[in-house]
Amino acid sequence: MVKVPAYARYEYVTRKSQQFLIENKVTRFPIDPFHLAEFNDIPVHTYSELSKLRSLSIEDIILKVGSKDGFSAFDDGIFMIFYNDVDHVAQRINFTIMHELGHFYLDHLTEFEIPPRNLINPFKYHSLENEANCFARNVLAPAPLFSKCDQRDIELIASTFNITLKAAKTRLDFLEKDFSNNCLETYRRTEFHILHSEKEEKMMCNLCNNHLNSNYTYCSNCGNNSYRLVRKEDKIMIYSGIEVDSKGKAVICPYCSNSEPNDLGDHCHQCGAYIVNKCSNQKGFNCGTNVLPGNARHCPVCGDMSTFNYFRVLGPYHIERPSIPSLNQYENKPVDVPVHDDDLPF
Repeated sequence: MVKVPAYARYEYVTRKSQQFLIENKVTRFPIDPFHLAEFNDIPVHTYSELSKLRSLSIEDIILKVGSKDGFSAFDDGIFMIFYNDVDHVAQRINFTIMHELGHFYLDHLTEFEIPPRNLINPFKYHSLENEANCFARNVLAPAPLFSKCDQRDIELIASTFNITLKAAKTRLDFLEKDFSNNCLETYRRTEFHILHSEKEEKMMCNLCNNHLNSNYTYCSNCGNNSYRLVRKEDKIMIYSGIEVDSKGKAVICPYCSNSEPNDLGDHCHQCGAYIVNKCSNQKGFNCGTNVLPGNARHCPVCGDMSTFNYFRVLGPYHIERPSIPSLNQYENKPVDVPVHDDDLPF
C-alpha cells in the first residue's frame, strides 16, 4: 500500500484509458458503461437496491458515502459499483459508471491506503477523483474522434457520446491536453467509429460533404476516410451518377446510350463497354465489393477506385462540389468552461 498522490497523474491516466479501450476491444461509440462493467465481471447496483437492503433512505446513503452520484466498494476481493438511480438522467449515470470503472482499472482501491470500509471519499481523496474523471472522459469520448465532430455544436457532441452538456463542454476544454499526452502505438492505429441515430444526426465526409454510411470506412465519392457528425437538417451533398440496377449494372449504357435490357454478362451488347460499377481492385485489396451505387467513385470498404471512376464513366467529383469551409478554423475557439480539472463539476 502506498499513500494517495497529492496530485492527479493525468498523463498516466490518459494512457491507461487508451489501454482500457484496447483491452476491451472498444472501437464504436457511444459505448455502454454497463456492458463494460459486465465484461469485466464487476457487479453494478443501484442506490434503491442498497436502500432496501440496508433499510436506509437515499438521502442517508448519500450522506454516508459522500456522493449523490455513486461510489465504489472493494469487499472480499470483489469490486462493486453503486449508483444513484433516483432523479438522474441516463447520460449522467453513464459518466458515473465509467468514473467508478476508472477507480477499478486504476487500482485505486487496492494500491493506495484507503479506509477499512474501502470507500473512496471524494472530498478526502480529491486527486483520485480527478483521475477517475480524466479516465471517464477519455474512455467515453476519446480525443481522436473529435476530428469527426463539429466542435462548435455542444449539443451534438453530448448526443453523439451520450454524455451531459456539462461533460461535453469539459471534454472540449481538455481536448488538446488529453490529445497531447503520450499515446500508445496500438491506440494510434485503432480505427474508431461513431454510430449515429438516423433520427437526429448523420455522417458527412470532411472533404466532399457526401453522406457516409456508418457501416463503411471510406467515402464512396472521394475515397476519404475522415468524417464528421452533423445534424439531420444540415445539408449534405448529393452527387449525380449513372442509374444502375440491383446488380450495379447501368440501365442505359453511358457510352452508346443503349437501353435494351441484357441480363447476360457485364458488358453492353451493342458497344462492348464495361457497364457494372464495383470495386476496381486496382490496389489489390480484394475486398470483394461487387455492387456499388451508380454515383460511387470509390469503394466504401477499401477506398479503391470504382470501375465507373477507373473507366472515366463518372467525371471528377469536385466539379459538382461547392466551396466547403474547413473545421480547422473552429478548433481553437475558446469554450466557456472551467480550466482546471480540480474544478470539474462531475
